[in-house]
Amino acid sequence: SLDADSGAYVFVVRAGKVAKAPVVTGLSSDTWQAISKGLRTGDEVVSGPYQTLHALTAGEAVQIEKPKPAATRPKDSNSVTISAS
Repeated sequence: SLDADSGAYVFVVRAGKVAKAPVVTGLSSDTWQAISKGLRTGDEVVSGPYQTLHALTAGEAVQIEKPKPAATRPKDSNSVTISAS
C-alpha cells in the first residue's frame, strides 16, 4: 500500500469494473482532497454520494454515464459518474 498508515484509497474504473486504488493524500479543503500519489494518467476516478461509494466493491461491473456539460463541472475534474450494472 502506498499509504499504509491512513489506508486511503479511491475507486477507479478499469475495463468496465471498479478497482480500489491505494493513494497518498495531500492538501484538502471542505470539498476537495489532493491526491499526490497512486493514480495513473488517464485513470477515471469514481465520485458520488457516500452511500453510493460505500456500497461499491472492487470488481463490480459499472457503466460510465455521459459527463455534464463543461460549464457545470469544475475545470480540474477528471472524475466520472457511474451506475452499477
